[in-house]
Amino acid sequence: MKPIGLDSSYELGQNRFPNSKGTTMELRHLRYFVAVAEELSFTKAAERLHLTQPSLTRQIKDLEAEIGVRLFDRFGNRISLTREGESFLLDARRLLAECAQSVLAVQRLSRGESGQLNVGYIANVYHELLPATLGAFRKACPRTALNLFDMTPAEQFHALDERKIDLGFVCFRTRPTDSDLQWACVGHDIVMAAIAAGNPLARKAKIDLKDLEPMFFV
Repeated sequence: MKPIGLDSSYELGQNRFPNSKGTTMELRHLRYFVAVAEELSFTKAAERLHLTQPSLTRQIKDLEAEIGVRLFDRFGNRISLTREGESFLLDARRLLAECAQSVLAVQRLSRGESGQLNVGYIANVYHELLPATLGAFRKACPRTALNLFDMTPAEQFHALDERKIDLGFVCFRTRPTDSDLQWACVGHDIVMAAIAAGNPLARKAKIDLKDLEPMFFV
């Protein structure tokens, strides 16, 4: 397969997720959290997970302690998701779904039922485009295993030249002049720059990235 560079933009779930405190969050914690968040009841969630309620309650408290964030508001026997909990629920569902898909893909590969496609991507860019694109690919090619690699554009260009990945979501129009990569635009996005009113660039309706190169910015 000839490498293809795509002008546009995701993350595989793992069994264990280190956090800022150096402790480890496991997949089971995500499953427990999702069940409680969907049921909004420790009792119903415990029945669904075939756990005792005290054990599940303790696991959720351990999870909140590990990540240092309160995920649920508790009002006697009633609970509700905090704003942080609502955001975490979206990511937890996505990670669990990706892990399940990865397990199925590698199981099919071990049985000789599928090939594999190695894809480079940039994390935290085009959150909707890449999942939709990969989801459509999985439907069209359910027997092909997808392997995702978080890489910078430069790392993707090198990996493509070395045939270590099959395609890359590079997210920039700039392309190497000494490369024979094939390109296809799969999406567009608008990026805003906040600039001081006194800066000459503030008078321009459109700014090229090269205009920002000498500037310090976050």
